[in-house]
Amino acid sequence: MKSLYLVVICVLLQQSAADLDKVFSWFGKFKEKLKIKPDTTTATPIKRETQPTQRSRAKMYTDEPLGTKAPMLPNTEDAIKNIQEGLKAEKLARVNLQKAIEELKKSLSEVEELKNLQVTKCESGIIPSPYCNPPSHSCFNGKRSARFRLKFTEPPAVTVGLVHLDLSTSANTRVSTAEDIHSQQFAPKVTKETVSVTFHCWNTSVCYMAAVSWMACGPVTV
Repeated sequence: MKSLYLVVICVLLQQSAADLDKVFSWFGKFKEKLKIKPDTTTATPIKRETQPTQRSRAKMYTDEPLGTKAPMLPNTEDAIKNIQEGLKAEKLARVNLQKAIEELKKSLSEVEELKNLQVTKCESGIIPSPYCNPPSHSCFNGKRSARFRLKFTEPPAVTVGLVHLDLSTSANTRVSTAEDIHSQQFAPKVTKETVSVTFHCWNTSVCYMAAVSWMACGPVTV
């Protein structure tokens, strides 16, 4: 630049005043063209912040060499272990619940069986005729019943037998507990709730009183 200025000065010294204006005008334009641009070859490069890549993240969060295993965030392994333990606990709880349900069904089935369970029980008693004094057939003859205390589920098997007779010795003894003395069916009338016998005294027999004992055995709901 200094040598350029010297050349310009020498030229000015050799020119007349009229030409100085042209020289100065040319020099101004020449100076504008000679403006020095900044040197970009030695400029310091601008650092740009870049987003970390997956590999850089992995390097940030683990000290193990890259490529040995998938990158993990802090506490990720503990979280996975907790989830796995929770799933195992839930599976075990479901198994225990299923076992409890099966046991409950079994218990309910046993309860139903107990509700329908029947056992054979027996009870006994006495059925007396009315005491007739003076004796008469109209007083003595008739049906007499006894009601069971047990709740039989079906008519029980009943046996009866004479246990008391109060008769006159002036005539023959004629006593029956059959419902019909002509049919010879001596079995008592039995239902689930009662047993009935019919006392008969006929012809010249004189009957004051009689009684029968009975025993009933049959299925009873527990």
